[in-house]
Amino acid sequence: MAAFAESFRSEITRLARKELKGELETIRKGLASQRTEIVALKRALKDATTEIRQLQRAFAGASKRRAEAPAATKGKPGRKSAVEASFGPAAFKACRIELGMTQKQMATLVQGSLASLVRWENGTQPRGAALQRIADVMSMGKAKAWSELEKLEAA
Repeated sequence: MAAFAESFRSEITRLARKELKGELETIRKGLASQRTEIVALKRALKDATTEIRQLQRAFAGASKRRAEAPAATKGKPGRKSAVEASFGPAAFKACRIELGMTQKQMATLVQGSLASLVRWENGTQPRGAALQRIADVMSMGKAKAWSELEKLEAA
């Protein structure tokens, strides 16, 4: 009787393993595809993080160059001054956002109208004194810009 019970138990075990083998194979395939997807997502995350660091360095470099930009100089007619050459609508808008100001506040700070500020942010080149005021504002730190704005609004 013991031999029968032992062979019966081993047969049930064999059948159970055979039945589960198909289900386990499906689970293993799914797990392998999920692991592959995780690896791809990790790689994409690493690439995105690297790109963010590069953009932060480029933005910091642009901010530093903007702060170090020389004052406008009168040159030969038809030539752009250093300030005119360094002005860029995207950098101007980024500066405004970095300072945490609305367009109206920035217009007050550069002593221009809101309409002018919108045109400058959309690509129109500012003229003369306005360009110099913009260069001065772009070289200010956040605290100084806000204190200047408060002075202008109080006046």
